[in-house]
Amino acid sequence: MSLITPARCAALLCATLIALPPLAAGESKGKAGSLLSDTPGYQANVAAGTTGHRFALYIPKQYATDLERKFPVLFCQHPGGNPAGEVNKWGPWAERFGVVVVGIIGPSNSMAQHEKPPIQDAVAKTVVSELRTHPQLRWTWGVSGGSADGARFLRRKPDQFAGACLVAAFGGPTGVKLNHLAFGIVQGGKDDICSAKGVLGEAITQWKTQGNPLRWNLSQMGAHTGGPPGAAEEMLTWLVWQGKLSAPFLTPDEHARHVADAAAWAKTIAEDSDADRQMREAALFLHLPTEAVPGFDKIASLWRDRVLAAVSALSAPDRLAALSDALSGERWQPTSYGKTDPKPCWIVTLGSSGGPHLPAEIRQSLDKEKNAAASDAAAAKDWDLLVKMRACVLAEIDGGLDFDRAKAVFAAYETVAKVDPANRWCQQAAQHGARVRSYWERKSPENAPARAASASAATTTAPKEEPKSNDGAAPAPGAP
Repeated sequence: MSLITPARCAALLCATLIALPPLAAGESKGKAGSLLSDTPGYQANVAAGTTGHRFALYIPKQYATDLERKFPVLFCQHPGGNPAGEVNKWGPWAERFGVVVVGIIGPSNSMAQHEKPPIQDAVAKTVVSELRTHPQLRWTWGVSGGSADGARFLRRKPDQFAGACLVAAFGGPTGVKLNHLAFGIVQGGKDDICSAKGVLGEAITQWKTQGNPLRWNLSQMGAHTGGPPGAAEEMLTWLVWQGKLSAPFLTPDEHARHVADAAAWAKTIAEDSDADRQMREAALFLHLPTEAVPGFDKIASLWRDRVLAAVSALSAPDRLAALSDALSGERWQPTSYGKTDPKPCWIVTLGSSGGPHLPAEIRQSLDKEKNAAASDAAAAKDWDLLVKMRACVLAEIDGGLDFDRAKAVFAAYETVAKVDPANRWCQQAAQHGARVRSYWERKSPENAPARAASASAATTTAPKEEPKSNDGAAPAPGAP
């Protein structure tokens, strides 16, 4: 799969290029001959040595106190060329998880591809030589063309990275054979610039086959954006911990330190007063290789208790769906699209972990509750139809805006809709099917003859309009 930026995307985004700020003399302090400061905080414009290239930087506070640690690095890029604002945005997250954030200034959608690697390499060399950073615990992040540039950076030096967060991307770094690389993907199913078909096709197929850790957030009706609120942050958090706990290049001392870090995170989760955030992070914790982390059993118990409390008041069909999702690790968030007449749609989070890691007794207790809900025949039927409808949703997202795929998708939706027209999921399948069919009928080249025939018939059968007078009223009989 090519990572070359489509011309259309370049045209759209070149108009938003951000002017690169000039370097200011004495802007920051650091090693002799450098404008890089190792003082924690945000720096918008740092020189990459004497190369003339620049970058933005965020250093977490613990950098000044944990002097023995080599800090992970997140490299950010922007399709307009200046990710400084993105670097500053990630500051609170960097503080929580002890990550140095670097924004590579320069590479943009309007720049020739061969001009980008020297900039990336100059920035990386400066960061490595002047800051205590880990040589391999590195990730890339960006949206659209910035994501693609990050993927190219990783593909050139895969042994120096732990993974990438691809948001509204042009595909992924295919051809890389290292299966320790983890990939987090945020993608909209209706992205007309970077089609979901491209992102979810060759790249994910290869990574699944290789056994790379994967997690992806898919918006059924999402366009070319940064994804739902919090989606990219969740992906980056997952990527960082995936690398810190399982990367094969870690030394025993590094791994032990990271396990201690994860134990501190578990304690933070257990004490969090924000119930929604606590539940999200507990679930994320359990989708990571955290079984050996002190506090694992406590987080698993907390999560189980919260799940059971949440489903206790639900009907049997909804309880079965919620418990099945909890055990599978899938998260299906119902939402809507359309302002005047909102219609249902979904945001889906999936992963390759095969569900949450749980102690045997906790999984057994949840299985028992799920089986009890499934013993209700009506609930079991409802769940079966929900699974069928969801399969159509995933097929729709996976097909992007491809016309041939759309034809198969609306046929699948319509098949589900006919099973039980009174069932809520069959009714939703009918809504989705009608929308996808309408898209195919209006846009597909295959349906062009039918559209032309319909337009011709409408012209032929349209009643002849009476001529109007100047005041807009029909003229009197006999008027000229």
